[in-house]
Amino acid sequence: MATAVRELQLPDRIGDAASDMLVVANEHDLLRGRGVRPFAAAALRIESVAAGLPRPLCRISTVLDVDELAAREAVKQLQGTGEVPLVLTDVEIVLIQLCFEADPPDSVATEAFACLEALEDSGKTINRSRAGIAAACLVYAYGLVDLASSPTQEEIAAMAGTTPMTTYTRRNELEAVLEAE
Repeated sequence: MATAVRELQLPDRIGDAASDMLVVANEHDLLRGRGVRPFAAAALRIESVAAGLPRPLCRISTVLDVDELAAREAVKQLQGTGEVPLVLTDVEIVLIQLCFEADPPDSVATEAFACLEALEDSGKTINRSRAGIAAACLVYAYGLVDLASSPTQEEIAAMAGTTPMTTYTRRNELEAVLEAE
């Protein structure tokens, strides 16, 4: 867990809290007959969100070499203990819904959530269209991953329920943030 915490650039306290959560999960018999790694990914996701340093579950799953769907199921089960609320930002929810609709490859989804994280860290999600931000992150992510075919900016904007112009504007802001890093 400590290696994953470092790779995700999280403070040690989040790793400690995630470890404590695994103890609680074990006390609730959630780990019986199941792998620990999906629950470790889920615990890191929940604790990173609670600490205000959210890391996308797809990224955490990659770092821990865990199937993302198994980690998502583990999040649901940890939430079922009643002791671990998971709070997603509004933009994360829209991006999750957009990824469900567009069904991008995992590499594209991972990049899209990393883009969103950069925008959130820079404060560029405040007072801006959630759909426009989500669409911009997905458009930019498709541009980063070399694929034979990808949806157009217009198609992604339509799936997100925003205009191509809003998507274009938010994409330019994202590019400026990433170039400044």
